[in-house]
Amino acid sequence: MANWDLREYCIQGDKKHPEIYDLIGVVNHYGKMGGGHYIAVAHNFVKDRWIKFDDEDVSYANEGDIINKYAYVLFYKRRRK
Repeated sequence: MANWDLREYCIQGDKKHPEIYDLIGVVNHYGKMGGGHYIAVAHNFVKDRWIKFDDEDVSYANEGDIINKYAYVLFYKRRRK
């Protein structure tokens, strides 16, 4: 998906934990500055699927649900070797 590789910008002192991060969640905001609606998408590591959380509606996410122009907050987890 959308990995974030920071090795180019970091001192390479710790080879056990590279500065590579995997996207694990996104909050999308639909609406305007004064109000709107939030939909969260998170990666389920057990099923290796993305899940969309839209109020009480929970479903598997399509690729377009994960990162789009409405992405507001992105969550990353540092990759382990």
